[in-house]
Amino acid sequence: MAKDVGLDVLCSFMFPHPFDTKETIEEQKEFMKELSEMGAKETMSFTIPYPETYYYEYLDELGINFFADSWDEFDAKHLIIDTKNLTKQELEQELKDLVDEVGLETFKT
Repeated sequence: MAKDVGLDVLCSFMFPHPFDTKETIEEQKEFMKELSEMGAKETMSFTIPYPETYYYEYLDELGINFFADSWDEFDAKHLIIDTKNLTKQELEQELKDLVDEVGLETFKT
């Protein structure tokens, strides 16, 4: 409806979510493609377990491991976690597939 009245639409996504699986990432990818086909612009940031946040306080319970070497990587532009269901390498591959299929230019390398 927003596009129909001439508004620009920007949809923002996070990647990955703590309980993501290959199937949930596929669902996100399909949803993003649908929004793009309707004319929405899209952006995506990496999920970061910032200190004093829920994700940081419950790392173990959520199955999150993080791999930041410095505070400079806590910028939502670096994939610094893996999750209970997916390793960092699996997430990197899922991200590559998502970027290629959805066409997120800011994540092209």
